[in-house]
Amino acid sequence: MQPSPLRALRTRSPLVSTLALVASLLSCVLPGLATSVARAEPLRRTAVIVGANAAAPGRKPLRYSEQDARAFAAVLVELGGFLREDVHVLIDPEPARVLETLDQALAKPGAEQSLLVFYYSGHADAAALYPGGRPLPFSDLRGRLGDRRAAIKLGIIDACRGGGFTGAKGLTEVAPFEVTLPMALESEGSILIASSSGLEDAHESELLGGSFFTHHWNAGLRGAGDRNGDGLVTLAEAFDYAKALTIRDSARETPAAQHPSFSLDLRGRQDLALSRLAAADAIVAVAQHEGPLELIHLGTGVVLLELPKGPRQMRLAVAPGDYLLRRRGGGQVWTRELSVSAGSTTRVDEAALELHGTGALATKSAAPRPLTLTTLPRGAQEATFWLGVSYEDRVGVNTVGRGFTTGAIVPRGLTDRLQWILPTLAFAYRGGDHGGLEWIPSGGIMSWGMGASSLEGFLLDLDLGLGIQLRKWTSPRSALTFGWGAASEFRYHSTESTYTLETDLGPRTVSTSPKLSPPDTWRTTLSAGFAHTLADTVTLQLAVSFQYNVLQDGSLAPLAIESRRAQLALNVGSVQSIGLRPQHLVQVHLSDHVALNFDAALNYRLADRAVHESYLLGASFLW
Repeated sequence: MQPSPLRALRTRSPLVSTLALVASLLSCVLPGLATSVARAEPLRRTAVIVGANAAAPGRKPLRYSEQDARAFAAVLVELGGFLREDVHVLIDPEPARVLETLDQALAKPGAEQSLLVFYYSGHADAAALYPGGRPLPFSDLRGRLGDRRAAIKLGIIDACRGGGFTGAKGLTEVAPFEVTLPMALESEGSILIASSSGLEDAHESELLGGSFFTHHWNAGLRGAGDRNGDGLVTLAEAFDYAKALTIRDSARETPAAQHPSFSLDLRGRQDLALSRLAAADAIVAVAQHEGPLELIHLGTGVVLLELPKGPRQMRLAVAPGDYLLRRRGGGQVWTRELSVSAGSTTRVDEAALELHGTGALATKSAAPRPLTLTTLPRGAQEATFWLGVSYEDRVGVNTVGRGFTTGAIVPRGLTDRLQWILPTLAFAYRGGDHGGLEWIPSGGIMSWGMGASSLEGFLLDLDLGLGIQLRKWTSPRSALTFGWGAASEFRYHSTESTYTLETDLGPRTVSTSPKLSPPDTWRTTLSAGFAHTLADTVTLQLAVSFQYNVLQDGSLAPLAIESRRAQLALNVGSVQSIGLRPQHLVQVHLSDHVALNFDAALNYRLADRAVHESYLLGASFLW
């Protein structure tokens, strides 16, 4: 006997069961809804919006769920007729907090004539959502989302079963298939939107700074989905827009396309308007003759929204700021910059766009390799090991030193912006955004060491450092970096003694005492570098730096080439770090999480014309 279609789909996909459970939660409504809807009585609008980056058990954290939640909340307040106090944004909340907030929304006076929006972005499985990384069973949600005090309930779920740093919210890649019966709703007043179907992954994008679906859903509500130009964006219009672009982008960037799902039963009305463009603080009115057009926010480089190909008059609700309107086609790019002011409408005609060159650069994949990011994603760790040789020559003198060197560094992402270098007390913070201008201050105890000496007894060395780098992305895969840093050290000696030390400046008498002496020598470094990733496989990074001992033995050193105290030096090659992570001359990406590194550096001290060279081989692992 053949199984029913519903039974077969449930067998194939835990996520389909998830959607079935949520659909059942959203299917119970107040009797008599059709009559009230037909009278078009005003709806009190309330939203409970959950963004959960935290990892579910056995999975890795997401990067943009919290940002997705805040962006959707902003659209509802700006354009959706939602009062700010009625939009509850919960970031990685306890499951009990989600249920409590839903209870409070349902208990408000007038709830019987209300629209309740529940949005969730984060991890999920067949039985539960995972706000804050802890399970919220669908059985606990059933009573709230099926409560008869809410006239219309809209559920939006941008989630699937897993997560990782590859840009996908899911762990399994399978061929998509049609989801029909589990999505069927048997009573009016319920709407369910899911960002993916079956076992498909719901994908995140570094370039968009969010998930494909939520980004395009918000763009549709801001006017890009307004097909008939009436200034109102309905659920169906927003979904159709988001679905088309989500399928396109996921098909371009991932092995399996993502197919959003939509099911609606609103007896008494054909659709529900969710945004009103007339409420916007600023409008861009576009006369499109051919298209497609893209509106890019110049502060972040993010493509805010896109207009489908074909003639149309569109009104787009945006925040005040500077934007770029762009059209690409036939290997060429046309652009026009716009300055949008609050309380105004900025009009632009596609015919006014100017030709600015080819579109070859813009069509390349913009998702960077995780190992090339300025700071690691939250919860990620990277281990870099190296082994190499070095030697030093002086002009006119035989080789004076050879040696082997080995080492390791293990940075950890405390957040997407704050990075800790283990096992030291050194930290780096990233300001700005990938794709634009980033600034990275850093500092702390860079390294430490212990030992023993017959002259000095127990020794403790602490290397100190501080600095700042500026990183300007010239394309999705190329960046210029400029840096400044200063470094010194503390040294503790457990015995008191006096001895003579031979140095480049001649014999030097050294006295030690059992105390922690403050640093009396400070080195400063200026650096500049360029990085570029070729064919998504090899990253090349070349830098130059200038080093100068500002303070030597407690005294200011003269800035002069012949000064041995100043120790002026030029460095070329692998001589720069970003966020305290070394930048490699050549990095070969075996995957998003494993790379082979080759480093070469040349140091030339001007005073004694000494040349120091080093060559290292190593590997980096990210997890």
